[in-house]
Amino acid sequence: MKQITYIFSGGRKSKLEESLIESEEFYYGVPYLINNKNKVYIVEFGSSRNSLLKFFDKVMSRIFNLPFSTSKIVSLENLKQIYNSENIILVNENTAFSTLPLIILVRIFKKINVSIFVMGLYSKNLRFPFLAPVHRLFIRILIFFVDNVFFLGKGELTAAKNLHRNHSKFVYFPFSIDDKFWCSSKINLENNTDMIFIGNDGNRDAKIILELSKHYKTSNFQVVSKLSEFNSPRNNINLIKGSWRTGELTDTEIKKIYQKGRLTLIPLKESTQPSGQSVALQSMAVGIPVVITKTNGFWDNSIFIDGVNIFFVIGNEKTDWINKIDEIYSDIDFLNNVSENARKTVILHYSLTKLNEKLTSFIK
Repeated sequence: MKQITYIFSGGRKSKLEESLIESEEFYYGVPYLINNKNKVYIVEFGSSRNSLLKFFDKVMSRIFNLPFSTSKIVSLENLKQIYNSENIILVNENTAFSTLPLIILVRIFKKINVSIFVMGLYSKNLRFPFLAPVHRLFIRILIFFVDNVFFLGKGELTAAKNLHRNHSKFVYFPFSIDDKFWCSSKINLENNTDMIFIGNDGNRDAKIILELSKHYKTSNFQVVSKLSEFNSPRNNINLIKGSWRTGELTDTEIKKIYQKGRLTLIPLKESTQPSGQSVALQSMAVGIPVVITKTNGFWDNSIFIDGVNIFFVIGNEKTDWINKIDEIYSDIDFLNNVSENARKTVILHYSLTKLNEKLTSFIK
């Protein structure tokens, strides 16, 4: 029996304890490891009155643009939990930097196996570019104390290799989804007319959706987002201000939104971060074709081909998107073919089973 501690920012522990899990991908292997008789613990961000740590977090965030939330994780109880564990899994760079002081302290006394999932660590836009050397120094310190660095996208993996000399810890580890949950036999793209936008990521280019809604005045846009650009939506935008993490929407409710769509639109700002990955894969698994901006951070250009299992938009002007949508929206046979290919691609390359098996090989 292996002892494994996951560090999440929130939204998982209570759902696990209350058996409220529908789709498993955002648990990064927790249910699978529990079912295979491992001893799994979950530590989540909490509240803190430590003003010194809060000040430190604010400085690191605002000046160096590093996602420290030490005030939410640094405690004697969490230190003991990490010390008593054999494996630590940090699900993103926020939990990694926040837990770093505890990791360093524990490693003075014992060896632990630490893994981190990376999505956006190497694509930060610095407020003060002259402080970039300090920004990079903290990233190097983090990577030094981590054993396995899992990159969800090949674009960010390439960016990381340009910063570090030693790449032995780096692993391409594509995000995978629960394809057994995200499936549907009810899809009829000819009857579906809605265009779908889901996401709160800062790299989403929400203004494109607003411009498209003005152009396609008779089309309905189903938007699930808390992005400020949608504070005053148009009449043809049905806005649901929610997210999976905060619990306003269940996975089943999100799935029903996908099932009404003809296209899922994912306009992105240029970045090496693999933004839109989970939404794209979920939509493909359900059977709704995806139209996405072709950025440097797209997760795997060798598997996805424009017009075969996905639709790429080159550029991010309104006209680029209009031209692509006009080209494909009414061609139902073409959409059905791409839909079928996309579903097959997800099952073959991005099934949750693959993530679970691969993660197990890194746990000691």
